[in-house]
Amino acid sequence: MQIEPFKGLRFSRDIDIAKAISPPYDIIDDEMEKQFLKYEYNIAHLMRGTAFCAEKNPYDVAAQRLKAWIKRGTLTKDKTHSFYIYRQTAENTERNTLIALADPDDFLSKILPHEKLREKPLSDRMRLMEATRTSFGIVLLSVKDAEKRLSRIMAGVSGPVLSAELDSMRHELFMINGKDTIHRLREVLSDEKALILDGHHRSKSTVDFIRDSNLKAGVLVGIESREDNATKLTLTNKEAFKTQRPLEEIWAMAEKGIPAPPKSTYFTPKLYSGLVMYQLGGE
Repeated sequence: MQIEPFKGLRFSRDIDIAKAISPPYDIIDDEMEKQFLKYEYNIAHLMRGTAFCAEKNPYDVAAQRLKAWIKRGTLTKDKTHSFYIYRQTAENTERNTLIALADPDDFLSKILPHEKLREKPLSDRMRLMEATRTSFGIVLLSVKDAEKRLSRIMAGVSGPVLSAELDSMRHELFMINGKDTIHRLREVLSDEKALILDGHHRSKSTVDFIRDSNLKAGVLVGIESREDNATKLTLTNKEAFKTQRPLEEIWAMAEKGIPAPPKSTYFTPKLYSGLVMYQLGGE
């Protein structure tokens, strides 16, 4: 797969990042949404802010709010093209994820889905993308990384540009903009295939938007090494029975072209939204 660095859009230093980030939009229920929206600058205002604009178009409201936050400096774009490492640390758990832009064409063959899509959430994410031209959430990918080359590079970074404690977990973001490391990361992933774990509707709507708009842009992804064994898979069925299974099972099904039913898989820990965002075509 092909990856590119980008100029991330991030909250300014005077924003309480622990109050500004949130889990992915699709696991936020109405009660959680009300709690997140109590903070004026929580990312949920942009990616799922429906509770307080029932009489207005929520996608237009999100676009207007995004424009206002950028204008007042609440959100600022980094000055250099960078890769980012997102490190999540909790008791007995550490996961490193490389945040980058994936080539939209790779979603045709090199980046495999594992579950069926649903029309309603796909339409919802497309309408938000059309209104804002911004990726707020990160699509979680897994690569096999058999020689642990990606794993070693990510584990070696230090000096976070931001850190927050939330939900019994530390969330840290690191920037990588050195030419040598950028080249190494591109090389390490150039022969890898990837599996979508979380974010099927976000990735599909972004790819379709890029193609329909004829934009030169990428898909915001977070890439984890399967060799780290840091991401846990839970399978559910119609009776809500849950069981933990090895990630290799989903890989095997995806490589055979066998999709899982919608919402039958659940991966943890979740990549939180709001640490770094991406404006499509805004380079």
